[in-house]
Amino acid sequence: MQPLTMGETEFRALARIAARLEFFTPLKGQELDTILSHIKLYGYRAGDTIFQRGSPSDALYIIYEGQVRILMNRNWLWLIRRQARLEAGNLFGEMGLLEGRARSATAVASQPTKLFVLLQVDFEALMQRNPAFAEGMRWVASQRKFEDSH
Repeated sequence: MQPLTMGETEFRALARIAARLEFFTPLKGQELDTILSHIKLYGYRAGDTIFQRGSPSDALYIIYEGQVRILMNRNWLWLIRRQARLEAGNLFGEMGLLEGRARSATAVASQPTKLFVLLQVDFEALMQRNPAFAEGMRWVASQRKFEDSH
């Protein structure tokens, strides 16, 4: 993982992506600008592990460029391995932050990848300062839980 400089071009791209993501729909105007200003940009090489299953949830990620594989093991014998491929514009890692639980999967960069990253400390500060945002995030979490169970 390498910290990258986020210029105006990257910030505009982040704003466009965020506007399309359900996760950010509870935010309007200044609220959205505030959360976006806390997001950082990082680069990963092909094969870099972004996070491992069982590790603490310390950030959420939005793919700016590249591709990420999400590896999910559903069986205690590790005989069944499911995976998802995520591309530019996809969000991942948010459920761990919303629910305060460990990672349920491993995320690996499939190719050189740039990720927008919102760290847990910034996410929690935003939740505490903004009750409307906190309520919106609880709604998103409940919707995602419902979708995952059906």
